[in-house]
Amino acid sequence: MFLRKHFLWKTFLCLILVCAVSLNCCAKLSKEEKAELKRIKREKKHPVSHMPQTFEEYLNESRELKTMNLKIKEPKLPKDTKYENAPEKVLKMVPYNYPPGSRTINLKNLRKEGYTHSSGVATPSGDKLVYTEVYYDTVNKNVKSEMYTILNNEGKDKFSFLRTANAALKITKPILSSAIPTEAFNQQNILTPIDWSANGQKIAIKETIGNNCDGIWQTNLWVYDYNTGSATRLDKIRRDYIDWWQANGNLNLNDYLWDIYPLGWDSANPDKLVVTAYVLKKDKRLFFLGEWLIDSKGENPKMVSTKSRTRSVQTNGATLEIQEKY
Repeated sequence: MFLRKHFLWKTFLCLILVCAVSLNCCAKLSKEEKAELKRIKREKKHPVSHMPQTFEEYLNESRELKTMNLKIKEPKLPKDTKYENAPEKVLKMVPYNYPPGSRTINLKNLRKEGYTHSSGVATPSGDKLVYTEVYYDTVNKNVKSEMYTILNNEGKDKFSFLRTANAALKITKPILSSAIPTEAFNQQNILTPIDWSANGQKIAIKETIGNNCDGIWQTNLWVYDYNTGSATRLDKIRRDYIDWWQANGNLNLNDYLWDIYPLGWDSANPDKLVVTAYVLKKDKRLFFLGEWLIDSKGENPKMVSTKSRTRSVQTNGATLEIQEKY
């Protein structure tokens, strides 16, 4: 009983001491300091909200940013500091579709970064370019992509346009988006530019569908027409390969691993695309299935050769590459 009273008495004395110190501290504050303290407390109780308060404010703030006044800094190439007298790295403008149909998108850091993009491909006149954005879904492990357009509104020369092009200046609506089912897992669907047509109004695109572990299952050929604002998938070319070899070679391609390999626009027929295809034989070697022509609307396919490539392919688009200057 005595210990309990002693403990309560000590607690009471401590409280009195704390109150006395607090009163003494407050007594030392001037009137201006007390007023400032009250103001700070009042502002803390009522923080300023930057959220839209009305529907009109929401609409105004959700509009697209005007990109005309954006100042885009020119990219600087990193210098190699590991070695003395290392060759300087410079940007060079080169033909995009060379060798024909060989361009792919580097996905090396995709899983780490979650995002990557292709290089920009400018039209022959340099009035616009296209590029692909690739995204990695960390939940379902899927890889999907979208292709965008950037216009050369400032009338820059082609090299300067490619050098200063920035995703902030893109037209926000993609010209083509890959479609992956919501229930899919570990699937990839990547859109890659093949090349521009000679007049710069059509872009040929290859869509590679596959699995992140197994590789590519199938390639589809697309053409986007800027005159009509529409994309066409040229499915007839795949069906005609199957039908031709079933009728002329007694070969059912559906029983084998095979795929088309689009090359680009034909030099002699500017509105037609050159397409080749290969099948994987039992000895793991590729067998050439022939060279075909098909127009940009996916009609009038024609077998050109079953032995080897014979058609010349245009190189209309331009892109930038990092090269070493000696």
